[in-house]
Amino acid sequence: CCDAASNCWTPRKGSSGKSLAPTDHPPFADPGIGVYIHFPFCRRHCRYCHFTTAAFKPAAAENYLELLQREIELRARPDRLARTLYLGGGSPSLLSLSQIRELKQSLADNFPHFEPVEASIEANPEDLNPEWLHEAVSNGFNRISIGVQSLQEEVLHYLGRNHTPETSLQAISLARQAGFANINVDLMIGIPGQTPRAIRRQVFTLGELPVTHLSIYMLEQTPDDTLSNECRGAKLYLAARDAAADTGFMQYEVSSFARPGAECRHNLVYWRNQEYQGIGLAAAGFLDGIDLRNTSRMPSYCRGIRTGRPVHSRRRIAPEQRRLVTGLRLTEGVPISAVQSRLDALQPLLEENVLHIVGDRLAVTPDRMLMLNEILARYVL
Repeated sequence: CCDAASNCWTPRKGSSGKSLAPTDHPPFADPGIGVYIHFPFCRRHCRYCHFTTAAFKPAAAENYLELLQREIELRARPDRLARTLYLGGGSPSLLSLSQIRELKQSLADNFPHFEPVEASIEANPEDLNPEWLHEAVSNGFNRISIGVQSLQEEVLHYLGRNHTPETSLQAISLARQAGFANINVDLMIGIPGQTPRAIRRQVFTLGELPVTHLSIYMLEQTPDDTLSNECRGAKLYLAARDAAADTGFMQYEVSSFARPGAECRHNLVYWRNQEYQGIGLAAAGFLDGIDLRNTSRMPSYCRGIRTGRPVHSRRRIAPEQRRLVTGLRLTEGVPISAVQSRLDALQPLLEENVLHIVGDRLAVTPDRMLMLNEILARYVL
């Protein structure tokens, strides 16, 4: 679910201040890696979701966790420092307290240098209760991403969500009380009937709560959508962006807004073109210059784990192309030195002020962020 090479509205998905330096190991020369784990099970499949999910059944989930633990053993990297963890889905909030403990213990056993400064877990509002939240915090999770999606009852109904606006507000409060230092809220825009005024009101409401991060996603357009719908989506996005700024959330990526210091460190691993290990069904990774992806078919994943070969595909993307695809999502852009050979091809965008150069970095001009998909499709991919 955190594939940084997907379209500009996708994924996903803080800082605890904890030191990364292990006391009984020599310091590491490399910047470390991120670890992403995919838990694909949900109570129901939301109509807007394009991620790999499956219907939740306790026995199936338990069997899958056994496979996850086996893959963690296969992926063990005793030579690397794991700096961030992201447990996504699906609905990881369906994990039991004992399953959370077992999963974290498996990571600690197989990644000797597992000292994440940030550990994120995704959750649905209706799943959260004080005991579960406290257990997650006690097992090292310091960042939670709550799938609020909307604070409008009619929008939640349209999306097929199981919770109410009141449930979302309570979940945010409970997460803070449990000790989560960084609380992200997902918001979905572009839904029929939404207005810029309603979007602004929701962002202002969240700005008054202990929310430290907003992820604002556009409902994916279909081939039948008209230009007027695209323009309406742009107005909703700009309304959300401006309201976020007015309430103290700084935009640092096309769909990500954070209080100062609360940027998602794990997602920055993707967007800054750093290395990460993907574990689980359909999980993606990037190691040693190669993009890796596990199969998205459960039977194939099971066979792969049993034979010790869960990776379905491997490909090497030209470094400068990959740096542009990931880095142009960020408001900070990319170092010019890392994409020097591409500058001639990008010159028309510089002349039209779609891209701009600030110091030694190349970035998308803020008011042109909505063009990111087109920029990548025409000039980078």
